[in-house]
Amino acid sequence: IHAHDWLAFAAGMEAAQLRKTPFVTHIHSTEFDRGGGCGVNTDVYKVEQDGMKTAQAVVAVSGLTRDIAIERYGIDAQKVNIVYNAINIDEYRHIGKEDLELKKKSGMQIILFVGRMTLQKGPDYFLRAAKIALKYRPNTLFVMAGSGDMEHQIMREAGHLGIANNVLFAGFLRGKELSQMYR
Repeated sequence: IHAHDWLAFAAGMEAAQLRKTPFVTHIHSTEFDRGGGCGVNTDVYKVEQDGMKTAQAVVAVSGLTRDIAIERYGIDAQKVNIVYNAINIDEYRHIGKEDLELKKKSGMQIILFVGRMTLQKGPDYFLRAAKIALKYRPNTLFVMAGSGDMEHQIMREAGHLGIANNVLFAGFLRGKELSQMYR
């Protein structure tokens, strides 16, 4: 039984116990990441810790996440494995002829941010980096695809930084729209 992040741990543990089958957790972030250094919700921490300790294997998306599981949650290092986030590159390998022509005509460089507009994903850092990059490459368009609790703040920040004309907010995308954005 596989449970993806703390919200599904209780159900996963229960299902694994009922079915007498191994339980595997998948950690994309921890309460330490989501809190941004401003403390942790102890109830969430306990659920995360119980889920990881109960699991026969823990999958972490990065070395940092693995280290947090081991050092801050007391999880046995032998059962924490890293599997990096990835995509199927075959879906993005071929750029359509129209896309190439549009890019050639516009002469713009395009830099893409795809993710939740939330503290742990760093959309504010992306904007600050965009401002610096524009000094060297003024013909650059920064596309931000995603939504989240910082979305309106990030939109205001683009204006405050004076780069709003070079930032496109595409909103939340999935499926075919997301594939097209990556292309």
